[in-house]
Order: sequence, then structure tokens, then C-alpha cells
Amino acid sequence: MKTLTVALLLALAACMVADDGVLYEFGAPRLMKGHPSIRMVQEFVRAKVLPPNKHHRKEFAWPSAKVYCRFVFRNDGPATTVKIGFPDICTNREEEDTTPDLMNFHSEVDGQPVGIRYESGESIQGFHVKHVHFGRHQTRVIEDWYEAPLSGGATNTHIKDDLMHIRQFHYVMFSGGSWKGPIGRATVVIDFLGFGSKTLSLRPASEFSRDESGAFGYEHWDQINPSTLVWAGFAKPKLKGHRIEFRRTNFKPTEADDIDLFFRDEIWDKPN
Repeated sequence: MKTLTVALLLALAACMVADDGVLYEFGAPRLMKGHPSIRMVQEFVRAKVLPPNKHHRKEFAWPSAKVYCRFVFRNDGPATTVKIGFPDICTNREEEDTTPDLMNFHSEVDGQPVGIRYESGESIQGFHVKHVHFGRHQTRVIEDWYEAPLSGGATNTHIKDDLMHIRQFHYVMFSGGSWKGPIGRATVVIDFLGFGSKTLSLRPASEFSRDESGAFGYEHWDQINPSTLVWAGFAKPKLKGHRIEFRRTNFKPTEADDIDLFFRDEIWDKPN
């Protein structure tokens, strides 16, 4: 029996959402080039993006997200044990801070709770890790839950003698390419809550570069309707009411497939 290390990558804007990825067992955590036997058959992610709430604790005075992930894995080879890590990636923290940012993180394997511990990383900030055994040709279902504040930043758009701020929901897909073969089917659903009857619209991020500075450096956010979600991702999303859905089959994701949703704070009328 052999032991390998696997990573689930999930994070948001300042605390980014990321996809499953495979890590080497020893040394500083880093993604593998491809797992020899375990492949991701299905991936389902549902994120509920909540408006700022002045009655919540400090972390959720900003917009926040509650996230549920369901991954179906198939072992095409002999029995093996893998160390699975769910990345905890935040960009607006002190360099020496080694505490996790994803809150209330918990995980189940085939419907049974499993123990989680947090390990600091190097190229990636840290991981919520667990060991999972796969029998020969076994299929297993891994589920994860967590919540996190949704951050953002100032743009180059001036409004009322100040800079306009936008928020970003970011979901990393490229780490899913470290499993054996392509992802069989991936579905990412983002529900924006707290709007009442307000109508949302989608607009592709064609005028932005794909990196974060391009979107935040854009100078004409004041010309974008406050109810508009500017998107980029691994598939053209569908919008139904306040739900955005990305769906794709049989693909090996790269950084170009990462999901980004940018939006103005005014997308909500006012804090609850």
C-alpha cells in the first residue's frame, strides 16, 4: 500500500475558493503533476454569497460566502491512502500569520465525519488536511463545508472624490488538473442572496486582463450597472434569477479556467 498527498483547493477573493489538487507527501506542500491512479469523476460546488450584515460578527460585516463542495473520486489502481488538504488562501493578511481564515471548516467521507487538522504551507498559505483510504478500484465521496468573508479592493474609478470599491468571488480550477486525467464533470453554482426583487445581469470580463490587477485597475466601473456581475471562467455561465451556474465536462483545467465574479458594493441596496 502506498501513501500520497492530495489537496482540495478552495478560496475567496481575499479568501479565495479553489479546486481539488494533488500534493506530494513529503516536503513543503506542492501540487503534483498528476496522480497515478485517482481521478475526479464529479465536482459540485455551491456557494451562497450573502450581503454585508451589521448585526454579524466583525468578519461578516463585509459580504461573505457559505460554501458546500462535493467531490466524487475513483481509484483506478491498487489500494492507496491519500492525504487530502483543502487550501486556505488569503491575500490580505500579515506574512507571519499562520492561523486559518476559512471558518467552521468540516468534512465528511462517504457521509461520515472525519478529523481535520490545519497545516501551514509554503507556496500556498495552509491546508485543512485529512487522510483517506481508497480500496482497489473504489469510488469515494468527499464533502466539505466552510464559510469566509468576501473581500475586494479599490478600483481606478473615481466617484464622489473617492475610489470606487468592488468585490470579487474567485474560484481556482487549475489545481483540479493535478489529478489523473480530466475532470469528468464540474458544476459550480453561486447563489447571490438578499436582493428581494432586484434583477441581476451578466457581462463578460472581455475588457479586463485575466489577473486581479486588471479588473481593479479598470477605470470605468461607474459605467457598469450596479446590478451587473462581471464574469470570467471555465464555461459561459447561465443566469437564472440570482443564481449563476458554470458547467463543463471532460476537461483538464488550467489557470485560464478559474472563475471570477466582480461586482460593485451597490449590488445590494444597503447592509441588513
